[in-house]
Amino acid sequence: MVVKIDYENVVSRINDWYILIKQRNVREAKTLRTEIMQAFEHMTENQDVLLYFSLIDSRYRMMLEQYNETGELLNSIRTSEIEQQTDNMIQYYFYFFSGVHAFYKKKYVQAIHFYRIAENKLHNIPDEKEIAEFHHQVAIAYYRIDQHLFSLNHAIKAYETFRADPSYIERTITSKMVIAANKLDLFQYEESERHYKEALELAKQCNRPFTLGLVYRNLALHYSRRNLLSKAEETLKQALSIPEHYDSIVGTKSMFDLSYVLYRSNSRCEARQWHETGVKKAIKEDEKEHIAKFNLLEGLYEKQQIDKVEESLKYLRKLGLWAEVAELTLDVAFHFKKLHDMQSAAHFFEKAHEARDNTLKMTEEIQ
Repeated sequence: MVVKIDYENVVSRINDWYILIKQRNVREAKTLRTEIMQAFEHMTENQDVLLYFSLIDSRYRMMLEQYNETGELLNSIRTSEIEQQTDNMIQYYFYFFSGVHAFYKKKYVQAIHFYRIAENKLHNIPDEKEIAEFHHQVAIAYYRIDQHLFSLNHAIKAYETFRADPSYIERTITSKMVIAANKLDLFQYEESERHYKEALELAKQCNRPFTLGLVYRNLALHYSRRNLLSKAEETLKQALSIPEHYDSIVGTKSMFDLSYVLYRSNSRCEARQWHETGVKKAIKEDEKEHIAKFNLLEGLYEKQQIDKVEESLKYLRKLGLWAEVAELTLDVAFHFKKLHDMQSAAHFFEKAHEARDNTLKMTEEIQ
């Protein structure tokens, strides 16, 4: 006779699974997911538990960078089905995870809209770590649309909660990096570097290779922004020396950043090598944003084809990545100014201004 497992027992396991996901404990999260799937075979039937599992599974797949699978899971859950739920936690997770997924798909304004719906249900969530996770994700979204003071406010709230619990060391590190990134954009360079270096020491201590690579990459971007190109190059190479970073989608971004830094340093041969490696990886991952960015570098530094640069920027505008378009276009303008091509420089300065205006329009959409 098969003994049935109470659904409360399975819910408890799903709760433990979600904690592992938030801690980015990939190995143990994979193991526990398998155990939960096996438990379903003997669980007393409960549709709410299955729905809860699907929502947490969507977050699990985001951790594994399986964004298409995440979208399919969330799309399979009808909004009407969620609104009929009396379980506040399920309602919250649906809107919160929808926001996280929209963010990973680079739909930042849509992400913030979902977060605002989730925030209205947050008072029903008694878990302070879950509230901190909410602040952490919202901080990142606001940062992407240059709302630095909003982002800082949420990032500090997340950091203060996470740092009190050693088991959330990874979230402590990433929250600190969001603070550092905002400080950089607010031209508080010394504060920014201090936060990044503190995050780096924490990452070295906790033996989390993926997170360590992430900190190296973000510190390198700090140096690149300040035009400290040799430091940026060295730090990006440290990031890419970590297999967990190199093999990830973030690793593809680091290859673009390193190629860009090397081109700016006039190390064309090495820049070209990283460019070729990065393009192949971006195509394999279907990372269209970075394929466009690599094409921009090719047009700017290898072929000197303004049309190719324009085409790449046009595609990034189509994606709505206005903050990044503004920064890249400004870099292109300064590149042509350095070459004494004032006509092209003026053209791209104007385009950078337009992109900045569109960034401001995005913020108006969420008012």
